[in-house]
Amino acid sequence: MSENNRIDMDNLFNNGYQNNYNPYGGGYPPYGNRSTQSTLSMIFGIASIWMCLSTLIGIAFGVMALVMRHIHKKHFPENGMTRAGMICGIIGIVISGIILVAIIIFFIMNPDVLNEYLNSYMYF
Repeated sequence: MSENNRIDMDNLFNNGYQNNYNPYGGGYPPYGNRSTQSTLSMIFGIASIWMCLSTLIGIAFGVMALVMRHIHKKHFPENGMTRAGMICGIIGIVISGIILVAIIIFFIMNPDVLNEYLNSYMYF
């Protein structure tokens, strides 16, 4: 085989998907750069919005969504799932924080309600 007819295998599919070599031609992208971390980021982000009324759990899920996004972004480029997890996690943290602040302000403004609430759980 002459030098002109040789196929440069490194640049054959030089569209960012070199690991997905297709011997029949065409350079289709792989299933995406999804990983367990990107899936967990999206799941925790959605759960943070879903659990925002129980404020501490909503904040915890939102933080876990952001941590999973950060872990995924270290190894892979960001995809739609990690971006959705980040956005949902931030929304869940903000809503949970607003509800937590509202609850604190409510109990500060109404100390009698706080005393009744605490006494109902202290003496059963």
